[in-house]
Amino acid sequence: MAVSGKELIDFASSFKSSTDETERRAAVSRGYYGCYHEIKAKLNHFDGIVGLASHEGLIEYLTTSSCHSESFDNKSMLRLGYALRAMKGNRVKADYHLDVDLDASESTVFIVSMQSWHSFVKSL
Repeated sequence: MAVSGKELIDFASSFKSSTDETERRAAVSRGYYGCYHEIKAKLNHFDGIVGLASHEGLIEYLTTSSCHSESFDNKSMLRLGYALRAMKGNRVKADYHLDVDLDASESTVFIVSMQSWHSFVKSL
């Protein structure tokens, strides 16, 4: 069964009020990946950037948008790219820094920001 980026975002959103740190970490991780796939699907001219990992390449593409011709404006691409970079930082903490607490307020802020980001993507 295949899943969509939106389904990952919805999954992450379901843990907004979780008191369990494992669930909060899963929400941040899956939420980031949902956002990654949602914006990647919206882009018409992104084929990756040689020499960069796919996630860094996408962020680089979005944040150097003045040299690309997508269907939405450069300011929107920058907004998306900088937010995705911040979400990736949260995802790295959730997935790799298990010795550092990921408290409820951090995951709630992430989820609210992710939902806002996704609403913006849908509006493009």
